[in-house]
Amino acid sequence: MRCRGIVGSVVLALTAVGCSLQESPHVGEISKAMKLVDRGVAYLRTGELNRAEAAFSVAYEVGKVSAALDGLGSVAYLRGENRKAERLFWRAYNEDPEYHRSLGNLALLYEKEGNYSEALTMYRRAIKENPDDYRIRANYASFLAQHVEKGRMPYEAEFELMKAESLADHPIIRHNKKVLAEGRYR
Repeated sequence: MRCRGIVGSVVLALTAVGCSLQESPHVGEISKAMKLVDRGVAYLRTGELNRAEAAFSVAYEVGKVSAALDGLGSVAYLRGENRKAERLFWRAYNEDPEYHRSLGNLALLYEKEGNYSEALTMYRRAIKENPDDYRIRANYASFLAQHVEKGRMPYEAEFELMKAESLADHPIIRHNKKVLAEGRYR
C-alpha cells in the first residue's frame, strides 16, 4: 500500500502501519515538467496536437503537475473527445484543488456542448476560486454576452471584461470589448 506525501513540515512515520511515503516531485522535476507544459501549449497554439499530447504526457510523467493533465484535456477537447477532456479537466482539479484553470476549461467544454447552466456554474466557481485569472474572466464575459438573458446584457459582460482588462492587457480582451461594443454577440 502506498500513501501520498505529507503536506507541511510534519512528517509521520507511516512505515509502522505498512505504508511507504510517496515522495512529491522535487523542485527540479516540477521545473522540467512546467517547461514541457509550456512546450505543449506552444504546440497547441500551432495546432500540432500530437506533439502537444506528447509534451503534456512527458510533463506529467516527470513532475505529476496538474497543468499537464489540463493540457491533455485541452488536446482531447480540440479533438472533439469531450468525455475524455472532461475526465482530464476534473482529474487535474482533483489532484490539485489549487489548480483552477481546469474549471475554466470545464466551463468552455460545457458551453460548447450547449449545457449553459453547467457552464455558468463552472465559470462562477472558477472565478470565485481564482478571481485574478483574466482568461477565465474574458471567457465568462463572452459567455454572458452570448447566452444569458439580454436584459442583463451588455452591462454584466462589459463589466466582466473591464475586470479582466484590469488584470491584464491582452489582445483577446480588446477584441471582445470591440465585439461587445458593436453588438455582434447577438
